Amino acid sequence: MSDFIVLPFVLAPVVFVAAAFGLVVHAVQRAWAAEWPTLASPRALGLVSALALSGTLTLYAYAHMTYMTSFRPEHLCWQHAAVRGMPDERSDFPLSMVCGGAEIVPAWINPALFVLPVIGLAAMAAAVRYASTRPDRKSSQV
Repeated sequence: MSDFIVLPFVLAPVVFVAAAFGLVVHAVQRAWAAEWPTLASPRALGLVSALALSGTLTLYAYAHMTYMTSFRPEHLCWQHAAVRGMPDERSDFPLSMVCGGAEIVPAWINPALFVLPVIGLAAMAAAVRYASTRPDRKSSQV
């Protein structure tokens, strides 16, 4: 059962890299066709959505493994806060680990974990709306 929980966090970096590569390829194709890259296409918006959503999972997995996961939590406190002893507080969402009164999870992690899914869902909604309202075109021009 735990394999199903780990699978999205393993696949997220792969999807992130594939979406970033797809976005670059899309921009190059538009530039060669003398249509400068814009985000006003369902394909580009879908790639931005995949990039943001997989980036969320990738960031959460990285932060959780770096600042939260250890067989010996006292080692994390020593490594990140130079405090000997067990963590005072710990939370998985929002990510938080307090050692000796000091938060060891960087301050930018939790806001990024909120903003990235919002961007991803907004891009997905825009892609669906744009694809459903624009006139029919050849699929090769998308």
